[in-house]
Amino acid sequence: MGNSPSSSKYFHLRINVRSRSSLARYRYNSPGIQEDKVARCIRDDFEDIAIAGNRFFMVTSTGKLYEFSEGNNLEHVQAVIYGTAVEAFYEIEGLCYDPARDELLLACKIKSKTKNEKRTEEKNKLQTTDRLPVYAFSLKTMSRLPLPRFLLDRRAIARAAGRRSFRPSGIAFEPTHGTFCLISSRSRLIVEIDSSDGVPLSFMSLPKKYHPQPEGIAFLSDNTLLVSDEGHVHGTISLYGNKNS
Repeated sequence: MGNSPSSSKYFHLRINVRSRSSLARYRYNSPGIQEDKVARCIRDDFEDIAIAGNRFFMVTSTGKLYEFSEGNNLEHVQAVIYGTAVEAFYEIEGLCYDPARDELLLACKIKSKTKNEKRTEEKNKLQTTDRLPVYAFSLKTMSRLPLPRFLLDRRAIARAAGRRSFRPSGIAFEPTHGTFCLISSRSRLIVEIDSSDGVPLSFMSLPKKYHPQPEGIAFLSDNTLLVSDEGHVHGTISLYGNKNS
């Protein structure tokens, strides 16, 4: 990964971002539902966005996957919704595109239980409190693969990184090495994992001074690292890149 905030070889830049309460100007058109003549604003708990070529995707915490195309400024565009079938056990926290397999990766967290809600364990015993799945969604079949791409041992990751806990809040494809990076807001930590088996390769701490609540992660084509933070008044985007690039 290499883009350490403490390294003198890299610069750090923060950009203030005004927050918006909803995703505006996207219209959905699901099979069997008559399309409205007037475009409607979609309001939902969106967690992340990914781009695969000229295809745009956004995912909600309950696993609704919206596909749409890029529009002009203030233009309405249609969106198609796909289910990911994770909402019974997990909530989605992150989304990214894997160009090697033409798949979207979905980073999960354990779904919070209400007092009167009891959940049954999955038959394959994949759902545990220690292991969190990263599922793959095929863009060829437009469906989620049944078994997780990775199972993350969050306690082992936390111990190796010297943290009390690890819970992913975002995921990104690292273009230089072909690995994946997960960000944990509570731990202020980025973990790089191997693309074949999900084994942790490196760790990057995020200073509290710059990152009060780091939630999102992305890489540009030149490997510049972007980290987004939530805020009470406005959010911020931090860039980590090589001074000589």
